[in-house]
Amino acid sequence: MTNTPNENTPTPNQGAYPLPNTHPWNVFPIGTDARGGDVTLDVQAHPHVFISGAGSSETSPQRALLAHALLNGEWRVAVIDPTGTEPSQHLNHSSVFRGDLDPQQAMEILQREMDARYDRMRDETVNYFRDLQQTPPPILIAVTDASALLGSENTDAETRSRIGILIGSLARLGRAAGIHLMLSTQQPGNDIGNDMLSPETMSNLDARITEEQKPGEGSLMVLQAGDMHTQFLPYTVPADVLP
Repeated sequence: MTNTPNENTPTPNQGAYPLPNTHPWNVFPIGTDARGGDVTLDVQAHPHVFISGAGSSETSPQRALLAHALLNGEWRVAVIDPTGTEPSQHLNHSSVFRGDLDPQQAMEILQREMDARYDRMRDETVNYFRDLQQTPPPILIAVTDASALLGSENTDAETRSRIGILIGSLARLGRAAGIHLMLSTQQPGNDIGNDMLSPETMSNLDARITEEQKPGEGSLMVLQAGDMHTQFLPYTVPADVLP
């Protein structure tokens, strides 16, 4: 999907956040386009997403992705929040890994879960987690601040290297096991990802959501996934959905 410059500028406050279960488990509604239609991300086609310039706390694509996972009923959410800030402090009903648990430990736990799922798929001779006799839930791993997690001022070189390896492994193999990554940073552009993660890992984070400033029009978000390049206005997720 490609919009022309004069057609793809969403207007403020377009659309309301969709009600639960209006989309299947794998299709995440993240905002509205110029015509007021849903802009969605299908994690079966594009299993991992890198978000840069994530917008305000109320209108961030990160919040829209989290809201869908929490409301859909099939997902489990693992929030790795190295700073202990929004939105993880409100997610007591999900798995929240922040300052009281080392982020590396959290990533190791999720790596072991992925390995266990591959063992089960091997035993049952299937290639996809939903084909298992007892289907485990899909997991969304939300890293709320990739720069804080991987920044040199916060972690030593050995820890950064190990976390980078774990993220790379989950990005490479997670889809078949039903484990999906969402890495966010408030920094515009992709410099943080390119500086701290390997080119292979960044290529596996194949959906990108970036902030785009337009003179006189404010800030919009752009979804790039495969041949899709779509400007959109993120949903404002109401407080009764995600505080």
